[in-house]
Amino acid sequence: LETLLEYETADEVIEAARDHDLEPVLPRVVGTRADHRIVLPWEDGYEEAAVDIGSLPP
Repeated sequence: LETLLEYETADEVIEAARDHDLEPVLPRVVGTRADHRIVLPWEDGYEEAAVDIGSLPP
């Protein structure tokens, strides 16, 4: 979000985005279905984390 501070309008953001390659951030889940948390690609444990909460143990 901090990167958006330099723009005054949404149109400016959209125009700037056309000039950049954006990669999606795909969060994953660690823990159990009852006690879990989200991890992001740059965090420890991301590679071992589940893609969806339904695949976690109860």
